[in-house]
Amino acid sequence: MSRHTGVRRIHRRGCPRTGRCKCASYEAHVFDAAAGRLIRKTFRSEAAAAAWREDTSRGVRLQTFSASPTATLTEAAEALVAGMKSGAVRTRAGVAYKPSVAAGYDNVLRLHVLPTLGDRRLSAITRNDVQDLVDNLIAQKKAPGTIRNTLMPLRVIYRRALKRGETAVNPTSGLDLPSDRGRRDAFVEPAQAAALITTLDAIDRAPWALMLYAGLRLGEMRAIRWEDVDLDAGELHITRAYCQTSRSVITPKSEASRRTAPSRPSSAGGCSSTAC
Repeated sequence: MSRHTGVRRIHRRGCPRTGRCKCASYEAHVFDAAAGRLIRKTFRSEAAAAAWREDTSRGVRLQTFSASPTATLTEAAEALVAGMKSGAVRTRAGVAYKPSVAAGYDNVLRLHVLPTLGDRRLSAITRNDVQDLVDNLIAQKKAPGTIRNTLMPLRVIYRRALKRGETAVNPTSGLDLPSDRGRRDAFVEPAQAAALITTLDAIDRAPWALMLYAGLRLGEMRAIRWEDVDLDAGELHITRAYCQTSRSVITPKSEASRRTAPSRPSSAGGCSSTAC
């Protein structure tokens, strides 16, 4: 007998149902009058079942959740990527996703998420399922940043599903994630940069020197035009970037990426004419 209304303990076949049995399953149920269906879900603990019933009951009452069948994760992922590419699905700020972001989301979903959860319906995936996914990635020695990037498209899918009333619970929240204590930034001294550049073929030295000394990304360097260069002031005006995924010139990721950068080394540590 459960202590919570709408939650019942499920006994395994053959259980005498007397005393303290070893059954550990709890079924919660909520009736959706609009859909004319009873929503049932089984959990390992009574507390989890009661929490799900409370959230789902609230969703049904506020009409933000329905018992109608929801899409599978694979279907939701395909719709997300297609919407990102067409511009129909946008960021929280209302900005269209870059083609590279859509391609990245598609890649991590197919590589890490859909093989194990793709055939499950959105409303059937639990926090434990997503935590198991995270734990498996940790066991595979994946970097903390990779694990967080893997969860990003899943978070977007469930953010949209919550708004559309396709689920009442977000299983991507409250997860135990590995901490990222590693240092990603690495800096070289001007002399070291010059030494590195001299090892390159002459045709490759200019672009690499530009990226090293001006702090440009590869896509930003590939989109530089003559009108972006101010030789008198020694400045570069970064207003565009080249996207390898779409093979086109695009606007930078953010307003902060629109900037002015130095086009030559500072006098404190410049490079030799041979290197640059």
